[in-house]
Amino acid sequence: MLRLPYEQRMQWGESNWDLAGWLHWFQPENRFWYWWDAQAVTPDKIVLAIEVSEWPFPWGALKWLLKAAGATSVEAES
Repeated sequence: MLRLPYEQRMQWGESNWDLAGWLHWFQPENRFWYWWDAQAVTPDKIVLAIEVSEWPFPWGALKWLLKAAGATSVEAES
């Protein structure tokens, strides 16, 4: 399987894209994260646990999805 070099993945993951480009990052062969768990900490705060295959990973598409779903901020913790 061919993968983009790390620097290019990070660049594409953080850039603006069209729908097809955004969906590209949700295809199994292009995705570097997997949903693990979620917990509502307060009525306005949810903590998501995701498993990543590499760190750091190009998480721009996931971050955009969460913001489009209503998140006012998205932060990564290791």
